[in-house]
Amino acid sequence: MRVSRVLLLSFLSLTAFLIVQTTDLGARGTAKSGPTKQLPDIQNVLVIDGSTVHNVGELRMHVGNWGLIGSMPGGVLPFSSAPSAEWPAGSGVEYLFSAGLWVGALKGGIPAVSTATYQTEFRPTQDPIDIMYRSSEGAPGGARTPSPMADDDGDGVIDEDWLNGRDDDGDGLIDEDFAAISDQMLSCWYTDDQPEAIQQFPEHNPMHLLVRHESYQWGDDRFDDFVTVEWRITNIGTDVLEDMYVALFADFDCGPRTRSNYWADDGTGFVEVPAVSPGFDPPYLDIAYGYDVDGDGGRTPAYFGVMMLDHPTDPSGSTAPSEVGVTTYANFAGDVPFEVGGDPTNDFERYEVLSRQTIEPGIEIPGDIRAVASTGPFSELLPGETMTVTVAFVAGPGLEGMIANARAAKRLYDAGWYPDGSVPVFVTSFDASAKDRGVDLAWDLYADEGIQGFRIHRREGAAEQGVILNGGMQVPASERSFTDLEVNPGERYEYRLGVILLDGSEIYSQPVTVTTVAPGFVLRQNTPNPFTRTTTIEYAIPERETVSLSIYDAAGRRVRSLVEAVQDPRVGGYSISWDGKNDRGEAVASGVYVYRLKAGKAIASKKLMFLR
Repeated sequence: MRVSRVLLLSFLSLTAFLIVQTTDLGARGTAKSGPTKQLPDIQNVLVIDGSTVHNVGELRMHVGNWGLIGSMPGGVLPFSSAPSAEWPAGSGVEYLFSAGLWVGALKGGIPAVSTATYQTEFRPTQDPIDIMYRSSEGAPGGARTPSPMADDDGDGVIDEDWLNGRDDDGDGLIDEDFAAISDQMLSCWYTDDQPEAIQQFPEHNPMHLLVRHESYQWGDDRFDDFVTVEWRITNIGTDVLEDMYVALFADFDCGPRTRSNYWADDGTGFVEVPAVSPGFDPPYLDIAYGYDVDGDGGRTPAYFGVMMLDHPTDPSGSTAPSEVGVTTYANFAGDVPFEVGGDPTNDFERYEVLSRQTIEPGIEIPGDIRAVASTGPFSELLPGETMTVTVAFVAGPGLEGMIANARAAKRLYDAGWYPDGSVPVFVTSFDASAKDRGVDLAWDLYADEGIQGFRIHRREGAAEQGVILNGGMQVPASERSFTDLEVNPGERYEYRLGVILLDGSEIYSQPVTVTTVAPGFVLRQNTPNPFTRTTTIEYAIPERETVSLSIYDAAGRRVRSLVEAVQDPRVGGYSISWDGKNDRGEAVASGVYVYRLKAGKAIASKKLMFLR
C-alpha cells in the first residue's frame, strides 16, 4: 500500500510557498546562488524541487532538507520524479520509496518519537537560509582533520562553523571553517519543534531536538555504490531524554519505475556479517535490506540495505550498546492495523517498536513492506548534549554484492572518509627548540604507513636557498627527532620537514623558525672527575677571541697547554680532552690539578683530580 494521497496532499498544502534552490558553496563566506531574506511570502524552506540528489555515484538518491531520504516515486510531490534510490545510475530501477530518521525517548516518563517520514515532524526553520547546502572535499573553508590546514580561519578551533549558511561562531564570516567530506556533500539542519509541525501533528510530543544532517557520496568506482548519512542530534530543550533510541525507517520499493505496482512484490531481511578486514571495530556489520522477490525477470537484481556505521558505545552496556549495530529490527506490512503487523501510527506505538530489542525474521512473501532498524538504548541525553549516529545506504548485485559494498562503506569510514582506503600521511606536529648544543627538531605524523623517510630542510636568515641536513641523506622513517649541530650562535633559522612517500613524492610540514643560543663565557666542570685515563673539558665564548686553556699543578706550574688559538663562538661551545700527560707526553703524578681558561680579558679556572 502506498502512503495515502490524503497524507501527501496534506504535506503539499503545508508547502504552498517554497524555496526550491540549493546552494553551492563558493568563495569563503559567500554562496554562488540562493535565496535572500527579501523573498516574499516564505512559509517554510522545504526544498521539494528534486534538485537535492546524490548523483556522482552509481546509487542515485534524493535527500530532503527535513531528513527525508528518497523521493516517493509515483507521488504527487514535485520531487517525486527525482531518483529515489536508483541503482545502477540511469537504469530507472528504484529500491526505495522513502526513508528517514526516527528518534525516540522517554520525556518525563512519556514516550516520544520524532520522525522525518512518513510524518514530517522534523522541519527546518522558516528562515530562507535554512535550505540545503552543497560542498565537496577541497572546498574553500572545508579543510578537515588530519590536514594541517583544518583550522581554516586560524582561530584555534576546528570545524566550529558548520555548513548551514550561518555565522555559527560569531566572527562575521559564514561557513568559513567546516569539514568538507566526499565528492558530493549535502548539508542541512532541522528540529522537531517547528510551529507548523506542531500544528499539523498536535498529538506528537516534540523532544526539542536539533539535528545537523550531512550526507556524503563518492565517485570512485570502489566506493560509489553507497550514500552515508551523519546525524548529530542535540537536545536543545530543558528535559532529560531517557532510554533513547535512534532508528532508520525505510519503505523498500524495488523495481523499474515503468512497471505497474512494482512496489507490491518485495521482500525484506536482516543479516549480520563479518566486516572481514582485520582490526575493524565492530567485527560485524548489521544490515537491514529489501529486494524484489522474483527479480522482475532479471530487471531488478540488486539488494538494497541500510546499516549502522557508528554511534556511541559503552563496553559495559550500561549507558549505551556495547558495540555498534542494530538492537531492534522490525517489519511492517501495508494496509493492516498496527496490532497485526501494520505501520505504527503514534508516539506510543513507534516507541514500542524501537525499544523491542529483538531481531525479527525477514519477510519473503511478496508484498509492500517497510522496516525499521534501531540502536539503543542510550541511557540519557542531557540538555545541551549531542550524540552522533552515522548510517549507510548501500546497493549491490544480489545479497553478496550488497554485502561487499557494505564492507567497502565500512572500510572507507574507518579510513577517515579517504577513498584510497587508507589514512593519508599528514604532519601533525613539527617543533624546533634551541639548545646549548644546537637545535632540537621533533615531529609526529597522523599516519606513518607508506613512507620512505624524511628530509629536513633548513634556510638561514634571509637566504633565498636552503640546505638539506644530514648530508642530504634521508632520516630513517622510524625516527621522530633530529639535532642540528651545524648552526651558528644567535642566528635565525627556518626549518621544514619533508615526508618522502613510497612513490618518491614529498609532502611538507608548515615551516618553523628558531633563533639559536648566543652563549656567554662559560667554563664547565670536567667529566669524568676524578679520572684515570681521559677527561673532557667544555667551554664557550661569546665572541671571537684569543683563547688559552692550560693545566696547572698544585704549585701553580703549567703542566700542559691544551688550546692556544683564535676562536669564534659556536653553538654548543667547545670541548677538549686531557689524557693526564704533560707537554712532553709523560704521565703526571696522581693528585689535584687546576685547569684555567682565558679568552680576551675573561678568566676562569676549576679543579680536577687525576688518579693513576
